[in-house]
Amino acid sequence: MTALRIMLLGVALTLLPHDALAQWAHQPTNAQVLVDCAFTAGQCTNQGMLDYSVNAPLPYTNDVSAPISPSGVGVSRLIYPNTSGGSQWGYYANAVIRSLYVGLEWRTNSGFTGNNVGQNKTFFMRGNGYGNTPFNAGVFILTKDKNASSGVLTWHQNTGGLDNGHVCPPSPGSICFPNLTATPIVVGQWYKLEAIVTASTCNTCRDGRIELWVNDVKNFDLQNFNYGGGNVNEFIWTETWDGVSAGAGFLATAEHYFDHLRVAAVNCSPNCGSGERDTTPPGQVTNLTVSQLTR
Repeated sequence: MTALRIMLLGVALTLLPHDALAQWAHQPTNAQVLVDCAFTAGQCTNQGMLDYSVNAPLPYTNDVSAPISPSGVGVSRLIYPNTSGGSQWGYYANAVIRSLYVGLEWRTNSGFTGNNVGQNKTFFMRGNGYGNTPFNAGVFILTKDKNASSGVLTWHQNTGGLDNGHVCPPSPGSICFPNLTATPIVVGQWYKLEAIVTASTCNTCRDGRIELWVNDVKNFDLQNFNYGGGNVNEFIWTETWDGVSAGAGFLATAEHYFDHLRVAAVNCSPNCGSGERDTTPPGQVTNLTVSQLTR
């Protein structure tokens, strides 16, 4: 009977929505949480998230399929046949951050065809020139043939003068494909994305790192990277659906849905906030089947 109680207790513990284990397993243990947002109206902006959208503020809706914190979600739309729309929102820290962590639960709509160029921007993790650090911009892109049902996430550097050909040949290494596992991103399905971008101490120092997990499977581990010039202090989502290439070629309305966002900083100077780690679960975990538990 004692053995049975211990076993049942162990099963119960695995079902608890523990913030680091069940949701954000790859957040560094020494990270300081800056944003923990479930995309309910007002909650995200109250935590310091900035909405730069020129068309309209990021709208909120309900989606009972949201896996972490149902049912409130944010949604960014490009309404067909328009070529301009979408959203631009994120978090900026008035600080120097050596490593920035982002956790995001995200999906497209099932009718997401993609644009003509096959490169659909999602989110940037960048150094936005705080103090004496340079501006460096890089973005994760959903690379997908138009009308294909799936694609993969790739990393693109948008800042000239950086050379990462030694990591992502040929020089200057502006586009990096997954170097570990290329998890297919199927349109309409939810994905938990966790990324850590560590800035190199200078733009030629080769001591930066780009990491990305998709549903807990590590896709990227790009080491000896040149990026950030010592600082990655901004997360920003923007599709740049601006009426030109990024927004052209869709054959139906395109949508991105956001269930939960977490932003955390490692080595933040000056201090980014109180420094107290938020361990409140994002929401009740339902309809969960546990097949394997790893740490």
